[in-house]
Amino acid sequence: MKNKVLKNNRFYLIVLLLLLPFSITTDSEYKESLEDYDGDGLPDAYELANNNDPFDRNDISKDADGDGLTILEEFLLGTSDQNPDTDFDTLPDAWEVVNGRNPLLADYQISTGTESSCALTDNGVVCWGKNNGSLNVPELYNPTAVAVGSTFACAMENSEEICWGNNQESLIGKPSLTEGICSIEENGIVCQDEGMFGSPPLIENPAQVSVGESSACALAPDGVTCWGYNLNGENDVPALVIDPDGDGYSNQGGVDAFPLDPTRW
Repeated sequence: MKNKVLKNNRFYLIVLLLLLPFSITTDSEYKESLEDYDGDGLPDAYELANNNDPFDRNDISKDADGDGLTILEEFLLGTSDQNPDTDFDTLPDAWEVVNGRNPLLADYQISTGTESSCALTDNGVVCWGKNNGSLNVPELYNPTAVAVGSTFACAMENSEEICWGNNQESLIGKPSLTEGICSIEENGIVCQDEGMFGSPPLIENPAQVSVGESSACALAPDGVTCWGYNLNGENDVPALVIDPDGDGYSNQGGVDAFPLDPTRW
């Protein structure tokens, strides 16, 4: 009977090992990931990965990226201490925290497809360009992401992907075919092949850039700007409502000169 029990235990152990991930963290590796030599609340592994000094306990009070949060606060929140706008929505991380927003979830987004574009705004998802069904946005109550394809678009709402238009397929989280053609550099937006749709305009502090087949769009503190061939109205950005400070003046087109201050516009 004892041998039978041992055999059963070995069987379950083998099954358990097969079900575990191939990469198993050992006790020593786990303890090492939690080591904090200077006792500042930041694991040494985190400090080394983010160019901080694991032997200097005073660095936790530094604001490395100038967003109003200390390195320790960034660590506890899960935000980046190397990027003042972790979710790339033009809103500084500290401002989002103070105003009850999520610095890890973009409040504003853009996505450019083949012949149309969409933006996530304070009025939900708004689309423009050629209407192959992609402009017929359904009623959405709490969209948190948007992506545009060739003749359709998709939005994420309450962890569910909702798509509309023609030839629908899953889009959220997939890179576009032209991703990487344009990037955000220190001197602004730089495109590898400007012959596709011309040089990008001068845009101050761009947070996002999205490239379509014949046009591109960027999101910045003063709203959304698009450029390119404009064959189907892709560059004709509508009057988007982007009003993070809630003063009634949209940032779109630079209407609100103080986008994060409700007392000035």
